[in-house]
Amino acid sequence: MKHFHSKICSLRTGGRQPPAAQSLLQTLKNHDHSSWTTTTRRGDNSSQQQHGSIMMINGSSLLTHSLLMNDHHHSFHHDPMTLQCRFFSTSQSSCSSSWKDQKETIFRDENFDHHHHHHDSQKIHLGRKTLALSLVGIGVGICAFVVMNDDDQDGRHSSLLSVQDSAATTLTPRTSHGIVNEHHGSGKKKLVVLGSGWGSVSLISDIDLNLYDVYVVSPRNYFLFTPMLPSALVGTVSLQSIIEPIRRVLERKRKKQLNANGMIEYYEAECYDVDPVSQTVKCKDMSNFVVEHAHHGANEFELKYDKLVIAVGAQPNSFGVKGVEEFSVPMKQPEHAQVLRERLLDALESACLPHLTEEERRNALKIVVVGGGPTGIETAGYLVDFIKQDVNKLFPKDIVDKIQIVMIHSSDHILNMYDTKIVELAEKQFKLNHVDVRTNARVIEVREKDLLVANKVDEITKSEPYSLPFSVCIWTTGVSQVPLVKTIVDKFPAQKNEKSLVIDGYLQVIGLKNVYAIGDCSKIQQPQLIKKYESFYEEADTNHDGILTFEELEALIKKKEKEYPHFVIINQKLKNLFEKADINHDGVLSKEEFKALLEHIDNEYYSPLPLTAQVASRQGKYLADCLNQIEEKKEDNNTTLPPFMYKHLGYFAYIGSNHAVADLGAMKMGGFTTWWLYRAAYFSKQVSWKNRYCLASDWIRTTLFGRDVSRF
Repeated sequence: MKHFHSKICSLRTGGRQPPAAQSLLQTLKNHDHSSWTTTTRRGDNSSQQQHGSIMMINGSSLLTHSLLMNDHHHSFHHDPMTLQCRFFSTSQSSCSSSWKDQKETIFRDENFDHHHHHHDSQKIHLGRKTLALSLVGIGVGICAFVVMNDDDQDGRHSSLLSVQDSAATTLTPRTSHGIVNEHHGSGKKKLVVLGSGWGSVSLISDIDLNLYDVYVVSPRNYFLFTPMLPSALVGTVSLQSIIEPIRRVLERKRKKQLNANGMIEYYEAECYDVDPVSQTVKCKDMSNFVVEHAHHGANEFELKYDKLVIAVGAQPNSFGVKGVEEFSVPMKQPEHAQVLRERLLDALESACLPHLTEEERRNALKIVVVGGGPTGIETAGYLVDFIKQDVNKLFPKDIVDKIQIVMIHSSDHILNMYDTKIVELAEKQFKLNHVDVRTNARVIEVREKDLLVANKVDEITKSEPYSLPFSVCIWTTGVSQVPLVKTIVDKFPAQKNEKSLVIDGYLQVIGLKNVYAIGDCSKIQQPQLIKKYESFYEEADTNHDGILTFEELEALIKKKEKEYPHFVIINQKLKNLFEKADINHDGVLSKEEFKALLEHIDNEYYSPLPLTAQVASRQGKYLADCLNQIEEKKEDNNTTLPPFMYKHLGYFAYIGSNHAVADLGAMKMGGFTTWWLYRAAYFSKQVSWKNRYCLASDWIRTTLFGRDVSRF
């Protein structure tokens, strides 16, 4: 009787046989159709042999195959215990059955006879399998080539620690032992950057490491492509596709300046105070890893700086409305999108339960978006897509018909800060998508299951508040100071703005030497227009008739855009502002009407620049250039460098149903074609090829297979 011998399977376990091995041994002991031998080796090199029998059946043979394959590729380094198994077949004929008919895993040695009854069919099957594997291999190879050859990607190979090495490795806590970087670095000027958002990443990309040692401090160890966060809420894209680890950003910078003698480091911590006298920042680790013997407090440390850039962004603003933080969720961070997605899917599944009344079911299917700005508009637009393209196919029709999206906005139009044509396009699309837009409305209170909403009848009179039930409430009304900004504003008299840090035209924080601020946490201080209204009026009145036409006012605003960057925004709304200032409706402005207009602009448009990713990114690039020139030429930026000038390149907003709106300067557009431009623009603005690849893959996946509605 001819036997064949299998490979030897070795499993290393931590003192116990793993469940798979125990199951295998039990199977071996329960069958008597072939002989088997097990040898158990322990630390003392003693061995014990046991004899029994085995019958090759599907379950045990598959288990054996799994163990053998694992032995071929892996080893588990724990307690040195080895289980070895030998298998012997009763005859060659018991293992010579067809692959196609029996579907069993058979282990043969080199002398085993491979000829059987279905030799031709096996060749065809093998050919198909080889072709499929080849195609998959080509696809994976192409993807790997794109990612590995990305000039923005990490050029170094990380080393893998063995189990023995990792066991000997101890965690090194980030504790405070004086000033961390006082005697650390290459001896160059120390540039400390607070934050990991748009402004910080832009500055890091352009700063010269030959001139500075750079220290990045942020509690968030990644960069988030914030404009696409609403699409991650409904699953159009995954969060990983719009997130890039900040350490990869730093590594690309090192690779870009490979021969630079400066250094760049990252600390996952939060800055809570700034001392401009000693030029240090105080930071604390936000992790759960607590150090018991920290010299200056638990997990706290200080960093010395020669130049400090504050780019910490802003946080959602509740405007003092009761219940906002408890019962609504903003749209600012990745965790917000995750929480909102969970609540949305929970509401949909709960509404399908049979014990709910019709009123309870309708309330469970009501989604409220508070705020009609860009974030609120895009959030509502993606919710429309999710309902029309996915929920509509997967949930009962009576459930889908009851879903309602309500938008609450305090002004008379959504997107009221943008051009009127953009507003009209967005409102028209929302009407087609059955989004209930309630303008001139204000939320009084947010409760667990409903909102109290008051309508504005006019500037003084307000209606009685009414209840608006909801299952999901998304708060997108504005931003406020983060704790660090509030601390600085409270400490220094020169900082009196209640919302952000006041900076000059060179982005330097007023009252703090060598401290700069960019992005949402800052506002450029502009001279009050009202102080120059007489000279402005004379300059605008080109025909000297004592009155200003709209054309004369428009020419003045365009002429002054470089000197007053916020005139870019004023120009977009100039027609509406002109009509409101023209009190007697004669089509022209008198000197008093012009003065009132400038007062209104000073009060309502104190923030010269919109709080957008575009502004923060441009500020980061400008500041990097200034800091490079200052250190290279040792020049005073206030006298030799031009102030920051913002040129608006346009903006996009998604409004649902594969439609978007865009303001590209002279061109105002919207529709399906604009949606393609919107996607192309966001694709090109990704910070790495990895993000671009993931983003494109998500769009293809969503188009072909829809969005996932699983809860996990």
